[in-house]
Amino acid sequence: MSDFPLPIAWRHRTAADFTPLVPPLFEAGTLTVRAGAALIRLDAADGNPMWTAELPGNDTGGKLLIGGGLLFTNAVRRPERLDTVIGVSESGQVEARVDLPAIIAPESAYRHDGELWLAATEPEHGAVVYVLDAHTGDMRRRIPLPWGADGFAAWSGGLLVRNQVASQGRPGLYVLDGRPLIAEQVWKSTAVGGRIMASAGNGGPGSLGQVLVLAADDLRELWTAPSVVEAAALDADHVYAADGDALVAFRAADGAEVWRTAPTGRRPSTVGAHGPVVSYGFLGGRLLFRAADGAPIGRLPSLLTAPVYGDGRLYVAGVGEVLALDIAD
Repeated sequence: MSDFPLPIAWRHRTAADFTPLVPPLFEAGTLTVRAGAALIRLDAADGNPMWTAELPGNDTGGKLLIGGGLLFTNAVRRPERLDTVIGVSESGQVEARVDLPAIIAPESAYRHDGELWLAATEPEHGAVVYVLDAHTGDMRRRIPLPWGADGFAAWSGGLLVRNQVASQGRPGLYVLDGRPLIAEQVWKSTAVGGRIMASAGNGGPGSLGQVLVLAADDLRELWTAPSVVEAAALDADHVYAADGDALVAFRAADGAEVWRTAPTGRRPSTVGAHGPVVSYGFLGGRLLFRAADGAPIGRLPSLLTAPVYGDGRLYVAGVGEVLALDIAD
């Protein structure tokens, strides 16, 4: 399999090398990339730059990038090593800055009812949720939590909280009001199409565990797929999970197996759903498969972000560059 099995539609090289920590953000025909201490907005059609926003401070990391109102990213304050949330307008102007007395969980940013929810840990007080206005960046409320938090999933009653360090009675998935839902560590939780998928297991990433699918209206369990590796993903129709070193698609409605790939010979680390493509991440890169039937597409090299799908293309960021890959019909 070649490094780029899909045709490269365009390739944009940035002025300075950077190692991306978060995937690009696709919105309404545009692509936003966290490039070191800046945000770069590109035209998704041809990769031409639209604007560059220089961020306050000189932090070149960035574990947060989410849109839907202001574009939010983060910077780490030195020497405290605490997070600052930065809001950037659609025209590239820095409009908001919120210095948090906490460290944000890398995958915790979540849009919900016009608000930005962030799971974080305060060194002196433990797990909290910060709720910001998604359009202004104003702080609306701070919610102390009974257990750790590093992600969210929506259900009809509000939000569920994910906790990847569940142990000694601390649940891996719980309702915001403190009701425990899943006792084991939950490595991923996603809500799509009235269903919530949770991959759970107490052995840690890469260990055997379970994939559970819950109804988003009342949190009843719809089905469970036992003995699958923790890596899993959900779209409107399927759950994709790594079973040993193979990738399996289950029907989201009832858990029936739809297709299964041949063994890959590689231990999985992540599984992702990207429109018509499913990715199977491992130490040396990502294998791509067709979501419809599991047919192999090819392999992406390491040192690239997870793909992002939009308008018939996959977008990835690498060291000092952004690429658009065309998906064949």
